[in-house]
Amino acid sequence: RSVYCHDVVVQKTSPDGHTLYTRTLGGESDQLPRQFVFDAQDNVVLFGTTYSKQFPTTPDAVQPNFAGPAAAFSYDGSTPSPGGDIFLSILAPSGGLLYSTFVGSSGNDTVLGVRAASNAQVDLLAAAGASDFLNAPAGVGAPGGPVLLTFDLNSRTLASSGYLPIVAPGTFVAYFASIQDDGTVDVTTRGGLYTFGRDGQQRTFVSLESFAFAGLPGVSTDPAGDVWLVGYTTSRQLLVAKLIAGTVEAFRWALPVVVDGQLYSTSLLLPPFFGPDGLTYLGGSTYFSGAGDAGRLLSTTPNALLQTPCSSYSAGILAVLSAQGEVKLLSYLSAQAKSFAANPDGGVSVVLSDGRDTRIPIDLSQRPKAACVADADLLDRVSTPPPALGVGEVVRLRGAGF
Repeated sequence: RSVYCHDVVVQKTSPDGHTLYTRTLGGESDQLPRQFVFDAQDNVVLFGTTYSKQFPTTPDAVQPNFAGPAAAFSYDGSTPSPGGDIFLSILAPSGGLLYSTFVGSSGNDTVLGVRAASNAQVDLLAAAGASDFLNAPAGVGAPGGPVLLTFDLNSRTLASSGYLPIVAPGTFVAYFASIQDDGTVDVTTRGGLYTFGRDGQQRTFVSLESFAFAGLPGVSTDPAGDVWLVGYTTSRQLLVAKLIAGTVEAFRWALPVVVDGQLYSTSLLLPPFFGPDGLTYLGGSTYFSGAGDAGRLLSTTPNALLQTPCSSYSAGILAVLSAQGEVKLLSYLSAQAKSFAANPDGGVSVVLSDGRDTRIPIDLSQRPKAACVADADLLDRVSTPPPALGVGEVVRLRGAGF
């Protein structure tokens, strides 16, 4: 039987599109590239995950041998689940392999974030699968949190490495962790938000118990350094909250949607988008359950792009909040929001998952807006992509203000 494995391919091209080099890194199983940075010599510092014991390493590797679990082949070409060992490889501007090492434990290890630091160092935030993670303190039992490592690119050695203590050694808790531009690390659990410095020392802790999140909330940091939380509560509401500097609660806002107590019918799938206008944009989708109202918005704002959904079974959701938590717009969309994009005029557009990546400028004014066009024969549903309209055809328009 054929085995299809994913290798890492790095290609460098000139400004005119000419290929300068193509370098492949692989082994007997799968590789998953995660992130890369450039050092002061314009070398590529590449991080990812490998399942391959034969992944190339150099003689000066800090961990020359694969430590992870048995390799997981992708027989059908599908992407494997996270696991294996992390790898760190450095490529010269010509494509030559200058350095390569495993960074891992006997468990499944995953890259959570990478940041190029000063003094020719790079920080790696990792989820360790076992307590024998590279250079981590010995004798701490099973890991209870992420590991923060600093790698010196000049000496090509580990400058520091250690678990971030969010729970007692040997205790497991689900967490979300991210590394910020200033080198600090935010770690969120269901019940608390931690901030650690580059030295691995805890700086702040904020209890999230009062939010009653049912699981891990999504965490995003805005340009001002404030933390936004988005998650479900135990009462199945979607809650958005802002913590100034990650410590002081500024506001919390619950999406006004009908909840049936059984299903999470509404989701804000996209992380908050912090627009150039100082506003925060949230997008997702909602599904309506049968003949009930579950999943429907209790209200929309007067300037909504769409005050009633185009479809009888699902709709996109768009919310725009100010830095103080004031709702500037709450609207249905004709399709789920796929992403946001800044406009040249300083505004923001939403890109729809409608098969055509339709881009709609978000108008916060009260002007009439045609947000959805439906063929009369389709009644209350819209095909994806929408049908072409014929000459003389009767259509239905839905929007706001007309």
